[in-house]
Amino acid sequence: MKRLLVQMLQSFARPTEGEFALPRQGGQQRYVWPGETVLVAEALERLGYGEYARLASDFVLRFAKEDGSIGPFGNGWASDTAYSLTIFAQYCTSSRDSAYWRRHRETAEKAVDWIAAKRVVPGDPGGDVPGLFPALKSTDFKQVFQNWSCTDVRNEVAFRETARAAELFGDTAFAAKCRALEADYRRVLSSLMDGWRAKSAGTDVFYIPFTPDGRMERELRAAHYFFLHPGEFAAEGYVKAEELERCRRWLLNERQACEEGLYLRLVSPRPELGEHIWYTTWSEYRWCTAWLRAGRRDRAEQALDALLKYSITAEGLVGERIHETNRWFWPWSPNASGAARIAMMMLDLGRDCE
Repeated sequence: MKRLLVQMLQSFARPTEGEFALPRQGGQQRYVWPGETVLVAEALERLGYGEYARLASDFVLRFAKEDGSIGPFGNGWASDTAYSLTIFAQYCTSSRDSAYWRRHRETAEKAVDWIAAKRVVPGDPGGDVPGLFPALKSTDFKQVFQNWSCTDVRNEVAFRETARAAELFGDTAFAAKCRALEADYRRVLSSLMDGWRAKSAGTDVFYIPFTPDGRMERELRAAHYFFLHPGEFAAEGYVKAEELERCRRWLLNERQACEEGLYLRLVSPRPELGEHIWYTTWSEYRWCTAWLRAGRRDRAEQALDALLKYSITAEGLVGERIHETNRWFWPWSPNASGAARIAMMMLDLGRDCE
């Protein structure tokens, strides 16, 4: 655990000018991805280093715009505002720092309102599914589509975490607004999921498309797109406990998961890489959460064991991507959010945390 902690802390960098710190992902680059940072901040809070979570919150809030959006960061994800809002809200809840909440409360409400206003309304001429975010760039991949597992789930989480913070500080009106938005978002996502649940009825798999209406499925499959999918749905309860095995079987059939417990293969067009690359920790962490909630500790342990076997070097460094047979293939190492996810899985499972 100490090695994981060091990797998270060493990724914070202070520039030569300015009173702030960059919660980097790792390596020499200066990019910040709030989607990665939120996990680092949460892990540090749980390990007793909440002051660094505050540094992360301070940094992302520097990029709050007058319209309520927060960013851009790194490669500019549609969920940057939601992730930044979650970093702030979770820090406030963990620290119980009412002064910090009051200082940034207006920024938080503007962010909530921006997310709410961005959702597609019925009759939208673009043809996007109502109630969700429109088609926007949602990951580092070039494809632009309604990425409901990567964007809309995170918006709902941001509403929930902000509501929790507002409730803690007695901000009842703001809390009520966030709870109403959270409930409505969950209603829309659950209704869409029910439609796909019905299509998988009577089969031994639970298939969830990349887009809420199934558009672009052929194109995205041809591009080998599986980024963060469908672990977010599983972890946030959109996949029922009794459906998790069927969903896992679908991933196994698609050769995106493996029997040992990895959940996200990255197929490369380069012949020397092919199907040998795995993007580790993000999906495994979300699946670990889902399995634990379903009472399947065995599957949760399996996911952690796979990461301890494959995603950590002999020196204790965590990598973002691994090659099945090439032990020298280790880009993006040390990896701050990867270390955070493994640390939280160990905490959740009560594993040796020395």
